[in-house]
Amino acid sequence: MDSKQITLEDLHDSYNDWLVAWGARMLMGDRHMAEDVTQNLWLGLAKQESKGGLSFDSGRSVKAYLKGSLRHEVIDYCRKRDKRLEESLYPGVRTASGVSIDDFDSVPAVDGNPAHLVEGREMGLLIERSLQFLPKQYREYIELFVIEGADYSEEAKRLGVKGATLRAGVFRARNEFKKNYRALSGDVQ
Repeated sequence: MDSKQITLEDLHDSYNDWLVAWGARMLMGDRHMAEDVTQNLWLGLAKQESKGGLSFDSGRSVKAYLKGSLRHEVIDYCRKRDKRLEESLYPGVRTASGVSIDDFDSVPAVDGNPAHLVEGREMGLLIERSLQFLPKQYREYIELFVIEGADYSEEAKRLGVKGATLRAGVFRARNEFKKNYRALSGDVQ
C-alpha cells in the first residue's frame, strides 16, 4: 500500500485493533482507557486530514507513525488523569518549596530547577503509595469518580444504589487517602 495514498478509513480499518491492544499494554491492561486514547488519536488524525490531508515520511512506516502518535496520546492522557487526581484530592495544596500542585506542571519549564522535578516524582510516589494502602473499594471509588470523573447518578443506577451512598463512600475514600498521604509524607495536621 502506497503511504501517500492512504485514507483515514484505510488506516482505521488496518490498525485500530492493533493500536487498542498496544495502548492497553501501555496502560497496564486497561482496554477501556486504551480505546478512549485511541479514539482521541483518530480524532486528531481526522482534524489533520481535514486541514490538508495525511502524508507520511517515506522513511518512516505508517505503523511506526501511529505507534509514536499513540504513545504521545497515552502520555497526555496519563498527565491529565494524574493532574485531575491531585487537584481533586488536594486543592490548593503546596509543596515544601511553596509550589502549588495546580502549577506544578509548569514549574520545570519556568525555572528548570531539578529539585522541583525530584519533588514532583516524590509526590507522585507518595500518591501511589497512599492509594495502595486504601481498601480495594476505596481505591475503586477514587479511580472511578476522582480520576476518571464518572457521574454519580449514572453509576448509582448501574450499581443499584442511592447516589448519596456513593457520595458518602467517595467522601470516606478521599479522607482515608488524605490520612494515608499525610502519614507517609510526615505532614501532621
